[in-house]
Amino acid sequence: MELNLIPNVLYDHPQTIYLNKVTTLIGENGSGKSSVLQSIFNQKLSKKDYTDQKIVCFSSGQNEKFSNEFLRYLRQTQADENNLQFSCFYFDKSWSKLLIFLASSIKKSGKVRQFLISSGYADEVDGLDTSSILKIAFRVDSQYVRQVQDALNREARGDTNTIRQTAFHRTLESFIENCIQDQYDFDEPIKKNVFDIRQDDVLSVSFDTERLEDGEASKITFDPEIGFFIRACHNTNFLDKEASSLFLKNGLELGDLSDGEFQILFLYSIIDLFDSEETIFIFDEADSHLHFKNVERFWNCLKRN
Repeated sequence: MELNLIPNVLYDHPQTIYLNKVTTLIGENGSGKSSVLQSIFNQKLSKKDYTDQKIVCFSSGQNEKFSNEFLRYLRQTQADENNLQFSCFYFDKSWSKLLIFLASSIKKSGKVRQFLISSGYADEVDGLDTSSILKIAFRVDSQYVRQVQDALNREARGDTNTIRQTAFHRTLESFIENCIQDQYDFDEPIKKNVFDIRQDDVLSVSFDTERLEDGEASKITFDPEIGFFIRACHNTNFLDKEASSLFLKNGLELGDLSDGEFQILFLYSIIDLFDSEETIFIFDEADSHLHFKNVERFWNCLKRN
């Protein structure tokens, strides 16, 4: 694989590097490993390079440089709520419960589901994980209710370019109906509360996609499921991922697992949800909490995929 790097702390000129399927950067703390990874990530966010690739970045800790750049990107694209089809993501530990739950829900043959079943942490019936429950805080604030009511008035006058016609809102309607509250019409706010979401609830949601104009080419992007949750969690506008818990079989909580089990599940969820021929994974200190058996499992997973 050929990657173009912009000038960074290691080398102050542009350069092209050639990588194998799996490549490890090794160096002491402060040697500049993360800056190389960040240069790839920033080039993708700025749309200056990697337009034919999808990029997913993971950090086992809180990498402020990656996090700040991605938050800036979300703010810049927030007005375009019709776009749920991202081609670049950054995830830290705060996303773990949601991603593990989604991976087990959506990818029934994936690594997360296999690990949970083989470890005795979940039961499977007719291809459905019947044990896992995501408890997560959700709300619809009064400002968004006013926006929807304004959109209804505009549509009554013939305007079709309103918030109600965006992919985000169409998906939000389906999510609320199937996971939060049936027959909700956005006529009043939903107060912030913790709701139980099961996997059959998520599978019933219609994750809408961006509507393309005639003759417009489709973009290289990930599926819209994650795009919706990224938008919904941004600034806790709807979902608050920090106020969430993932319960497994017999009331076991994700936080009760060992650090190694938690880390391998988080990594598996990213592979399950995003792996494709066009995807570049950027793992920053991915093995920091893995004991040797799980390191071997992770490397074997990368080599096979």
